[in-house]
Amino acid sequence: MARRLLQRLVAISVVIVGPTIVTGSASPSIAIVRPDVIRVGGPSEPTDTKIAVVASATARPGQSFDVLDANDAVVLTKLLVKKTGAAPWRYVYWADFSSITTPGTYRIRVGTLISSPWAIAVNVGRDAIPTMLQFFNANRDGAESSSLHTAAHLNDADVSGGPYSGQHFDLTGGWMDAGDMIHFTETTSYAAIVLQLSAAKDPTDANALNDEADVGIRWLMKAHPAAGLFIGQVGDDRDHDQGFRDPATDDTSAAPGIGTRSAYPSTGSSLSGKTAAALALAAERATGTARAALIAQAQQWYASGVATAGIGPVLRGGFYRASTWHDDLALAGVMLYRVTGTN
Repeated sequence: MARRLLQRLVAISVVIVGPTIVTGSASPSIAIVRPDVIRVGGPSEPTDTKIAVVASATARPGQSFDVLDANDAVVLTKLLVKKTGAAPWRYVYWADFSSITTPGTYRIRVGTLISSPWAIAVNVGRDAIPTMLQFFNANRDGAESSSLHTAAHLNDADVSGGPYSGQHFDLTGGWMDAGDMIHFTETTSYAAIVLQLSAAKDPTDANALNDEADVGIRWLMKAHPAAGLFIGQVGDDRDHDQGFRDPATDDTSAAPGIGTRSAYPSTGSSLSGKTAAALALAAERATGTARAALIAQAQQWYASGVATAGIGPVLRGGFYRASTWHDDLALAGVMLYRVTGTN
């Protein structure tokens, strides 16, 4: 799924060329000139949707586009389709050449404009998912096996705040955050959701994607260790500000918040919704007592989110502050219904 999304996204970048002075007003102003452009995507599978975007300062009614092959021969001519404008250009048109399915390299020509190449090939980006999974592997924590470092953060964690403050719970494992060692329930849940949904769309890589998702799922199962206690974060700005280092050295550190890190409770609905959804997705793949345990945890996270009915407290350091929550609880409700017939 990730590969398909990357192939189909078309980015319209801003090109700034030579500011010109506009006169005739009380004070001069600067007008930024942006030339007409054709933006392309790819590489794409032969049957993928392939749409180039033509951004123009002027209208192009009834204008056609040509698709040129690697020898500059015209292999397709069609009319542009007008779409809603995208600032700073006034006019935007789509050049849909999805009917081209022969592998090769193609460019789009509109008048004197010619795009950069768009490649069509079979099994493009076949290494994209294995490469992406290397990133997750590097960020595995606790006793989860990583190819880049030994076991780390095996002393986590002491609860900070709330009725369980000062108590110690096993919150080892999972993934470290990007570039530092902190753990976040919300980002772990989101990653586990995307990995599992991607697996459902990609049978070839399904096992590897689900196996990696389970690294996050195992940690999420620890993040609700007692009645009324829902952990949103392990580690804090003291950890974050240490920067890049060998995570295995932290267990022997005497620095506060490093050798044994703090765990921060949260009752935010966005966090709870994502976590419930991730666990419910995992329950669909499980059987027996494991399935029952995943469903029970998902339902408790969901109930916490419904009861909160709000974004929730800002965790220490202000990391990853949510702005919405209804969508996360809605997703959780759907996933729970799929696995239980009720939410």
